[in-house]
Amino acid sequence: GESAKILNPQEHLCLVSEKAKLLFSDTSHCAFLQSFPSIANSGQTIALEYNTHIISSVTFTEEWYSSPFKAEGGWALEKRDTQNLSETRDNWGAAQNHLGGTPGYANSVATTHPDTLQPHITSLHITNDTSIVVSFSENIASNEFTTPLNLSDDNQIYSITELNNSLSHYVLFTSQPLQSNKTYTLTIPETWSDIAGNSFAESSYTFAKTDSLLQRNAIIFTEILFNPAVNEPDFIELYNNTNAYFDLSQVYLSNNETFYAIADEFCLFS
Repeated sequence: GESAKILNPQEHLCLVSEKAKLLFSDTSHCAFLQSFPSIANSGQTIALEYNTHIISSVTFTEEWYSSPFKAEGGWALEKRDTQNLSETRDNWGAAQNHLGGTPGYANSVATTHPDTLQPHITSLHITNDTSIVVSFSENIASNEFTTPLNLSDDNQIYSITELNNSLSHYVLFTSQPLQSNKTYTLTIPETWSDIAGNSFAESSYTFAKTDSLLQRNAIIFTEILFNPAVNEPDFIELYNNTNAYFDLSQVYLSNNETFYAIADEFCLFS
């Protein structure tokens, strides 16, 4: 198994595979793990857990490099301000030193970059009759949940749990089944804030249960611009021809050769 390692106050510690031990000459700032998790090149969520509680998590992507060259490999992503716990893209950047990283030491991009942005909900997605996946624009400490969220129509959020060990994605469980063809409103308590203490930008969010596209002409074209003015884009306008709600990430445009996803992430179309 792995040997014990003490992390002292204000100290950096690099976690690395036991197989790569010979590549790290300064072993005093490293902890070597026999079973080291794989990290996807394109990005993923990584988290630290203590006694079943998530104490830190970050969901990164290769786009955070802001440099196609460095995103190709060999350069570490580094945090700018260690006091900024939002875990948003603006507080991360590609390493600037010639070694491509600073394992075990202060980051080469270190600077003062406090979190001053108000958090908001980026997505509310009903996954089944009694659960809702909510995504926040930044990490939200779970101790905020001691003050309950309010849901319309006398429905209650009776439990909240992290989704995929992330502090910005959660699953909300409702006390009553959620109905189709109906909108709901989720209200954020005034006391809720992000880790830096910034209040939420909005207090109420409307969402709905999405349906499958089972009938022809449920969504129709209502406007097409195929010959735009100079420097202007083509566009297509869609119209929801039903009383239902749809997720546009499940809808594709096609030119009979290629399919194009309308939305990369969950997007409610009412």
